[in-house]
Amino acid sequence: LKVKGSISGRMESAIRQALQDASPKVQLVELESTGGMMHPSFRIARLLEAHKVDTVVKGKCASGCLILFLGGKRRIVAHGARLGVHPPQFASGRVADDQLNAPARASLVSSAEKLRAFYRAQGVRERFISK
Repeated sequence: LKVKGSISGRMESAIRQALQDASPKVQLVELESTGGMMHPSFRIARLLEAHKVDTVVKGKCASGCLILFLGGKRRIVAHGARLGVHPPQFASGRVADDQLNAPARASLVSSAEKLRAFYRAQGVRERFISK
């Protein structure tokens, strides 16, 4: 199964359907994405994990795509592929801390904590998580 494009609820539905309909069973999911929405990324990762598929990146996999990648049973990064990571941010992009109101700041902090907890659960080394 090849997954390409912006991560969204629509992508989540398409992947869920593809995994259900596949015959024979999907064993490998190839990822290529610069990311997308955080919550669908977590749900897709859990879906991949439940189906015990391997994930592979041959091109670029960044942001929410890394979350999908970590949902793989075995995770493969091809020679020349690139993984990208950044802290959680709003869909509109980065906003300076002094421009955030208290609820927005709390939302980003909560998202960062959720992301760190997910990384730990997926076996990512603490050295990487703490950066």
